This record gives sequence, structure tokens and C-alpha cells, in this order.
Amino acid sequence: MRIGIVGAGAAGLAAASVLKVEHDIVVFEQEEKLGGLWNYRDDPEKGALYPTLRTNLPRQLMAFWDFPFEDHFPASSGDDFPGHETVLNYLTAFTAHKDLGSLIRFNTRVKSIQPPDRLASNWRLVTCRGETELFDAVVIANGHYDQPRLPAISGVQSFPGTISHSKNYRNPDSFATKRVMIWGAAASAQDLSREISAKAQQVFWCGKRKPNSMTLQQSNISYHADPVRIDGQSVLLSDQTCIPEVDHIIYCTGYHYAFPFLSDVIINVSNNLVSPLYKDIIHPHYPTLAFIGIPYLIIPFPLFITQATWFAALLSGKHSLPTPNAMEKEIVTEITAFRQQNGKPWHYHRLGDQQGPYMDALIKDYNGKPVPELFHQLAKSAQLRRQQDPEGFRKLTIKQILNNATQL
Repeated sequence: MRIGIVGAGAAGLAAASVLKVEHDIVVFEQEEKLGGLWNYRDDPEKGALYPTLRTNLPRQLMAFWDFPFEDHFPASSGDDFPGHETVLNYLTAFTAHKDLGSLIRFNTRVKSIQPPDRLASNWRLVTCRGETELFDAVVIANGHYDQPRLPAISGVQSFPGTISHSKNYRNPDSFATKRVMIWGAAASAQDLSREISAKAQQVFWCGKRKPNSMTLQQSNISYHADPVRIDGQSVLLSDQTCIPEVDHIIYCTGYHYAFPFLSDVIINVSNNLVSPLYKDIIHPHYPTLAFIGIPYLIIPFPLFITQATWFAALLSGKHSLPTPNAMEKEIVTEITAFRQQNGKPWHYHRLGDQQGPYMDALIKDYNGKPVPELFHQLAKSAQLRRQQDPEGFRKLTIKQILNNATQL
């Protein structure tokens, strides 16, 4: 089969490495180099990384299954949590090892993708150059760290200071002596709160529960409820308290899924819930259309490889799908159950603790090698260490984390 892959980030490279074994592959990458998210750009419009970013996962969890980080980029002292430069170098080495470079067309943005119909049996892909390509299958791996998600806050137009998103952050210098509100509860809010507090007068971290009293924190970071209304420089919170004299507001509220090259008739994104997708990968009526990397709050590279292997096995007939109607019914049932549990739609693709069972289920479908138990133990231990010491967990060695894993 001839397969087109959109994106040469980690998900696209994972898909290409698996699918090239049996198929003819073309990877379309809109930038001049590979790496996707991990391709650092000074221009915040083109990238979401900041210079000091390091992973919040140890390198032993970051690696693709068959390409260990340690074999190619051994950790120096205190460097078990690599910076973005090391991750990009790892992806570059993986690309060379798998001989993927010749498959990638750089500076080539995908403009539109049309599905097979009664008149055409192939997917029709059009690039920004006006070139038309025909494919038997298409993999969407364009990532979801490009379009910032900015939840509405009443009265925001009255705020006289600056408002930005974590995507725009590069360094803390512009926040010197200022009072900064950061909204978000995930890793980017944690990292930015820590960095900015070194320069700011005060950092108000909203949406984050107060950390464990045993956790060391900067004295000028305080923890607050979610913002609900802005009145000039004052921010009213959901618990009816108020933060006065705020100079800067930074949204660390995630990103939107976006597939501008696909018709809404094929795939719908509503409140950041992407549907219809069976197992977060396959469109029930287009089984040759796969999405790699939709789930978040995950250990990304192993999950990407697992999803790609599942899709490759499907194409080669090693497992099969239910009927389209059965898949649609299962998708609706799962979304309905999620919403009835008061789940926010934009959290539907958030795996978290469900990542292990999700990967195990995919592997069972194609009768693959089970995930090593130590991987699950290390993932659990690394998460616990982040929760116990959000400011200092990156100082731990993998040996210290592994010692904790064996005690769980």
C-alpha cells in the first residue's frame, strides 16, 4: 500500500518506522526540519518550547521500544530528565537508524485531504504547492501543540496588563518585579510558576490545589482557585476570593486539536473532543484513516509506537475491526458515559492512569509483546515522585526512581 503521513514529529516518525516495513511511505512535514514539538523555534508562533524546558519523564520512559535512549544518549550526572535539545537529537538519531530521512518531504504543508468515494478509490492529498498525491491510506500525526486554548473569562477585555499563553513564553525577564497570575494545573503551569517566580514580585498559581506542606516551594508563589471574572487589574476567583493588582495573566490551559486539511464531515472537534474515533485511532467509516498521538497526559513515544503497530497490524490483516455501526455505537456509549461522569469534553482524550490498560488492550489486539512490568512500575513511581516533589524531582537519578518503583 502507498501511505501518506502528515507530520514528521515523534508520532509521524513512529508511524513511518513501523509502516515502512511493508508499505510505500511518504511523510509530509511543513517545517524545514523534523521533530515537530521538539523542534525549538525562537518565534513563539512556530513552536511551544522555551529554552530551559526539560522533560518531566526520565529518559528510560521517553524512548521508543526498540531504540533505548541510553544506548545513544547516555545520561550525564543529574541528566536523567533530558532537555529538548537532547530529545530532538534522539529523534534525529532514530530517523537515521530507521532510514526515514528519504521518506520526508520538508517545507511541504498539507492543504487538503479528500477521502475515497464512488469516483475514486484512493485518498486524494493536495499540498501547499498544488501537488496532488493519491494514497491507499493516510496517517494524521500533526500533533496538538500549535493552537493555544484560551478559555473565556468574563471581563477579560477590561484587563489593562498583558495576556499571553504558555506557548508564547521564552524567559522570565519581562516579568521582573511584577504580579503574575498563571492559570492551569498541569506541567507547563508548574514549570512557568517556578521560573517566573525567580524574577516576579508574586506569582498567583490559579487552578492548582495547595501542594503538600512537605514540598519545598518558592515563598512568592501562592495557590488559588480558578478565575471566573476580571475587573480591571482585579481577578475574582471561583471561591469568591480576589487577587488585586495583577500585571500579567498567563494561560497554561492547553491547546486545541486542529485538522484544517480535513472536512468537518469526516472528523469533528467540539470542545476539544475529537470524534468519531475508535480506540482514539480509527475513523469507523474510513478504516484506512488513522490518527496517531491524539491521547494526552501520556508517555508519548511508547504510546505512538504502540498505536502505529496496531494500525500496521490492521492493514496487514493480523486483527480486524467491528462493523462501522458497532464502532460508532461503542464511541457514542463511551462519550455518553464520560459526560455522565461530569467529565469535561476537553478531557476526553486525557489518559493518565488509563494509559497502561489502553496500551495493553492495543497490544492484545495484535498479539504483540506485552509491556514490561517494570515500565508500568517506573511510570507509576515517576508520577509519584513528581507529585511528592514537583520542584526537585528532576534532580533524582533513575536509580533513585527505580528503587522507589520496587517498593510500590
